[in-house]
Amino acid sequence: MMKLSIIIPCYNVAQYVPLLLSKLKCQIKNGTNVEVIAVNDGSSDATLEALKDMANHFQFLRVLSQENAGPAMARNTGLAYSIGEYIWFVDADDDLSDNCLSVLLGEIEFNPSDIICFNYRETDMQGRLLNEYKDWKYVYGKITTGLDAYAQNNIPAFLWNRVIRRDLIINNHIRFDIIPEDEDFLLETYFYAKTFRFIPDVLYYYKIMINSFSRGNVKTFVKYYNGYYAMLDKYYVRLEIFRNDVFWAKMLFNCCKNLVINFNRALILKGDIYDSRYVFYKRLRKEILRYQKNGYTNRGNYSFLLKIFLCFPCLPDMIAYIKYKLKN
Repeated sequence: MMKLSIIIPCYNVAQYVPLLLSKLKCQIKNGTNVEVIAVNDGSSDATLEALKDMANHFQFLRVLSQENAGPAMARNTGLAYSIGEYIWFVDADDDLSDNCLSVLLGEIEFNPSDIICFNYRETDMQGRLLNEYKDWKYVYGKITTGLDAYAQNNIPAFLWNRVIRRDLIINNHIRFDIIPEDEDFLLETYFYAKTFRFIPDVLYYYKIMINSFSRGNVKTFVKYYNGYYAMLDKYYVRLEIFRNDVFWAKMLFNCCKNLVINFNRALILKGDIYDSRYVFYKRLRKEILRYQKNGYTNRGNYSFLLKIFLCFPCLPDMIAYIKYKLKN
C-alpha cells in the first residue's frame, strides 16, 4: 500500500521545483511507498515543461495540469488523485531536511496517528537560516485528540508541518474552499482527528521572501478579511452541534486576530489606516458578543483576550501599524 502522497501545487516555479524534487529523489528509493503529485496550476513560465521532463526520470512523480485556479484548488486536484495512506502538502519553493521521509515513514509505520506534526525552520530564498522553531511548550510524542491539541497547546499550525491521514480528510469531506483555505482546512482536520502527535524533528524548511509584505495585494487582504467572517458563520453553526468551549474560544480569537491583521494590511497599502475603523470594530464587537452570549468563551485565557479586544479593539492593529512604520 502507498504510505505517503506528497502534493505540490505549482505556479510559475520553474526555478524552484527541480530543487525540491531532486531533494525528494535522493530519499525515495526503489520500493519506497511514496508518491509525489505535482499539480501545474496554469503556469505561464516553463513549470509544466520542467515537471514533464522530471517525470520522465522520476518514477515516483505524477504530473497533473489545470487552468489557473489557485493553490487551494490545485491541492484539491492532487488530493482527488492521491492514493497514499497519509497526505503531505508541500510548497514548491520550499525545502526539506535530508531525512524527512525516513522519519515520517517510520512514524507512519510504528506510531500512526490521524495527524503527525513536526518542527520547521525559516530560511531566506538562498537557504540561509533565519529562525528555527522547535522549543514549543508541548510534550513531544504525547497522543491527544485534535480538539485538545488545538485548544490547549502552542503548536505551529501550517499545512506543510504535518502529515494527515487521508481517510480522515476523505471520510469527513474536508476540502479547501472557504478563504483562508489553509486555516479552514486545518481547523476541520483538528476537529475530526481522534489522535494527534507532535514529534521534535525539524523536517521542513520554509523559505521567506524578505519584505514580501510591501508587495501584498489589497484585494487579497480584503478577500481574507471577508473570509474570516465566513469562517465565523460556518463554525457558529457547528457550535450548535459540538460543544468544546476552549476550542471555540481559541478559534474565535484567532479569527478576530486575523481579521484585524488583514483589515490593517489592506488599509496600510491603501495609504490610510483609519478608513472605516468604526464600521470594522462595530462588526467585530458584534461577532464576539454573539459568541459570548451563548457561553462559548467562558473558559481559558482566550476569554480574557477577547475582553481585551472588546475594551481596547484598536490596540493590536496600532502596535502592528507602528512596527510596520518603524521598519519602513
